Amino acid sequence: MSWIYKKVKRQHKTSYYILGIKFTFKRRAEKKILIDIEDFIRRSTSPAQIPQAQGLLRDIQLSALRMLLEVDKVCKANDIKYWIDFGTLLGAVRHKDFIPWDDDIDICMLRDDYEKFEKIFDKETQDKNLFVELRCHENGRSNIIKVHHKKFPNIFVDIFPYDLYTSKLDTKGKIDLHNKLTKLKKDYAKKAPKNKQKQLEFRKRFSAIRDKHIYEGKSPDISQKPALFWGIDFDHQWPRSVFDYETIFPLSEIEFCGHKFPAPANPDIYLTYVYRDYMALPTSLHYHFDLTQISLEETIALKKYAKGEL
Repeated sequence: MSWIYKKVKRQHKTSYYILGIKFTFKRRAEKKILIDIEDFIRRSTSPAQIPQAQGLLRDIQLSALRMLLEVDKVCKANDIKYWIDFGTLLGAVRHKDFIPWDDDIDICMLRDDYEKFEKIFDKETQDKNLFVELRCHENGRSNIIKVHHKKFPNIFVDIFPYDLYTSKLDTKGKIDLHNKLTKLKKDYAKKAPKNKQKQLEFRKRFSAIRDKHIYEGKSPDISQKPALFWGIDFDHQWPRSVFDYETIFPLSEIEFCGHKFPAPANPDIYLTYVYRDYMALPTSLHYHFDLTQISLEETIALKKYAKGEL
């Protein structure tokens, strides 16, 4: 029975108790009413009312947090700037914790730091079970580095690159650049080779592709605070991918799971730009994997790792 509402069936009628309010409907109207109820719940329930994850999902979250803390140490020790982003940033702003149903960590870096991190992490980390690798999806649309744990394939930290543009952009300029990036990503996704080794070589060309098709002979000047855009390495499905420099920099600090992490300068503007009404419940939930597929042995090991016992 849902903590948000409960459903009671009687002959020819169904009653719903939503946040303590009773709604009774004839059975024939139930399907349409269910849609209305879901919309009502989404609009009227604050995400802050949703309880924190429990059980295995919470163990996965806390394990991912341990990995983020190690990434944070390596970045600070090697002067690498990063910030939490996407669902992790949304969780920090809305819950000061993970989104209750989230199961990974998202962080971002500017291109130079991104490439530096990929080269040095395995040598610099104190947790030798952690390693960084470039993950390439067969459809050619996702080609980012991830920090993985050797014993737990289902937990990871996703790292996304940002690139500086060559100038500031007004609203029209952002839309035009977004459309150009979208087309470019689709074109190159179609050219992705099927062979794994060839895929890895293909993915290393993104900086050259950016220079040729986006920079077109120009170079970014960070002193001019140019626009930033999500790298073409990953085909994000959101309708916006270009941001004002001042929205991200200088980086701020935000609480997440009792720790302080780097965040965009203006999280409210950034999250509004990406998700629109980010304080509302989503229409659907997204998981990266099926919890029922995790073995008993891995479940027990995750519990220990989450507590720092492994």
